[in-house]
Amino acid sequence: MKRNLIKIGIAPIAWLNDDMPNLTSHISVNQCLEEINKCGYKGVENCGSFPKKTFEIKNLLKKFNLKFSGGWYSGSLLSISVNDEFKKMSNILKVFKDMNTKNIAFCECTRSIQSKNISLYKKPILKMNERILFFKKLNELSQKVYEKFGVNISYHHHMGTIIQNKNEIDMLLSSTSDHVKLLLDTGHLLFANENPLEIYKLYKDRITHYHFKDVRKKIIKNCIKKKYSFRESFLNGAFTVPGDGDYDFSRLLNYLIKDKYKGWIIVEAEQDPKKYSPYKLSLKGYLYLKKLLNKNK
Repeated sequence: MKRNLIKIGIAPIAWLNDDMPNLTSHISVNQCLEEINKCGYKGVENCGSFPKKTFEIKNLLKKFNLKFSGGWYSGSLLSISVNDEFKKMSNILKVFKDMNTKNIAFCECTRSIQSKNISLYKKPILKMNERILFFKKLNELSQKVYEKFGVNISYHHHMGTIIQNKNEIDMLLSSTSDHVKLLLDTGHLLFANENPLEIYKLYKDRITHYHFKDVRKKIIKNCIKKKYSFRESFLNGAFTVPGDGDYDFSRLLNYLIKDKYKGWIIVEAEQDPKKYSPYKLSLKGYLYLKKLLNKNK
């Protein structure tokens, strides 16, 4: 088996935080991409600080020998129509198509508390009739997106949103067609007290994209005890890169290799860059994953 079926990329959020721009305002796009390249990563996900047009993104990433490996999209399907959502995301989807990028990390954010100073205990929960309508709309949108652009809606479960834990992921995937894919984010599952390997075994045929994020269990335990918001939690250091926290990625990675996964694994860890060096930790995460991959040559 060829171990290069798996490509290691990174999200730039440790350098350039879209939710809290002031947190990373002292870091330039060039510094971010230069350090990502220096670490050894082959790809980078999109972020709000990047250019918006395909040729500009291509020129920027070419300068640092990086591929465009996906990116986040904040959905509004609970509050707008499928057609309006489709129109709203068409520009970024055209970029994804032009860049030959197969998955977009879609997360419904209409009632999300992830960027608000609200305790995670108060996360939004959909009523039955709301769930039925939302899943129906998500089905329709996913089919349109794939037929028009060849891009999968890879749904990103996320702390502080309507799809956060296993029960909600179960409802999502049992209520939608195969057009709706899943993004598995280890950090958000661990924060929600879920087992990433269990989710993988249940839904590997629907998972098309991976975010590999580690956690610091003691910090998460304290954040839960103090009923922190998501923002307070990551600012206190709840997340870190693989190899720097408490989760052993070897078993999950072994399953991906055995099952011949061919896509991107994206290292991601939103942190305060003044407390945790984006470069040093991202290098640590890359070397950790490369070491695990090299064991499976």
